[in-house]
Amino acid sequence: MASPSTNSSLKSGVILMIVGVVIIFSPIALAFLSTAPGASMWSEGDPNSGGAAIWLMFFTIPLGGIIGIIGFIMMIVGAAKGSKPATSAGDDKQV
Repeated sequence: MASPSTNSSLKSGVILMIVGVVIIFSPIALAFLSTAPGASMWSEGDPNSGGAAIWLMFFTIPLGGIIGIIGFIMMIVGAAKGSKPATSAGDDKQV
């Protein structure tokens, strides 16, 4: 049976991976939300569009990628700790 800290590490890793993906794509959501109806959210020159917000991805891709990689490592470590067989107290005695 996996220990509570292993489950916590596994869950934290998954949550960090999801947070990393949300951070990466947040400028696209910002561009969508700040674009007037009928305007293109991808256009930078139109004052009714939020296309300039997509340039924020220069910052959010590395930041979200690092957070996602840390979460992936935490998830792998948590899964590796949880997959080890449990040992009893008498198994480590040498004869």
